[in-house]
Amino acid sequence: MIFFISYIAVGALLMFVLELWTDPHKEEIALINQEEKPFEFDWITRTFCVLIWPVTLAIVLKHMIEWIKKF
Repeated sequence: MIFFISYIAVGALLMFVLELWTDPHKEEIALINQEEKPFEFDWITRTFCVLIWPVTLAIVLKHMIEWIKKF
């Protein structure tokens, strides 16, 4: 049971950090994706990312490494 609670807590923390990281850049992301409305996570996406946080973390790290390699 403690493993399940820890798993969910880590996922929630990572999702919180991900939202804090993307929030200041909403308008930039909308321009890059050519969208009128800025990007926002809905509750379904939040819940999904909390449950599969290892995959979410891997995707974020992959893109971060690619971004760092450009410099």
